[in-house]
Amino acid sequence: MGREQDVAELFSGIRQIDVLVNNAGMAHFGLLSDMTAAQWHEILAVNLDSCFYTCRAAIPLMLRRHQGRIINISSVWGTQGASMEVAYSASKGGMNAFTKALAKELAPSNIQVNAIACGIIDTAMNSTLSPEDLDALREVNEDVAGWLAIPGTDISYPLIRPRDNETYLTHSWDGTPTSAGSIFLDYRAAWEPRGFNTIIYGHNMRNRTMFGSLRNYRKDGYWEQCPEICLIDDEGVHYYDIFAAWEPRVTDPPF
Repeated sequence: MGREQDVAELFSGIRQIDVLVNNAGMAHFGLLSDMTAAQWHEILAVNLDSCFYTCRAAIPLMLRRHQGRIINISSVWGTQGASMEVAYSASKGGMNAFTKALAKELAPSNIQVNAIACGIIDTAMNSTLSPEDLDALREVNEDVAGWLAIPGTDISYPLIRPRDNETYLTHSWDGTPTSAGSIFLDYRAAWEPRGFNTIIYGHNMRNRTMFGSLRNYRKDGYWEQCPEICLIDDEGVHYYDIFAAWEPRVTDPPF
């Protein structure tokens, strides 16, 4: 869908259209510094250019009837941004701006334009980190176990399985020294995504990076907006319902 000629061919036999849903999408996991220009352009073509091509083709058909609906499937990363997914985040951010501008342009013609900013959904794109994606992460750090995200929050980071519980308190997932640390498993706990006793650590940063945005769960109803944790590893996508949250103080006894 990222090629103009493909969209033109698709619309060549369409004479009337009521609703257009733009849900073509692809992702790329990796450091921006390791991304090629071809990979960048492919992400933008599939995720954003396709939206331009399909809307441009559908709008004249809707204008003839003075009605229509355009729905663009965006992502929370279009507003929050996701580490290791700069191109994807940029494409969805562009889609959000595209949607707002086009909605104003077409409102006088009774054509509504909206975007849905989804969290992580069990689709083919999100079914797993590909072996290539995991290999790319592990080439940087062999301690990478997978990816952790809480849709609707700023939390989206590589998940580390360390050799101790000290190193990643002061080091980024790629080994860079930083006070923010990393998101990492307790080295003494077995890594069992379907188990019941996995402990994951992350700093409660004041700038809301790492696990800093978890403090929002103190707000009434916040868990309804962000009700689950998503872990992605070699085996696929694992979802966990959030049923309780507690923010301890440094003076609280250990549990």
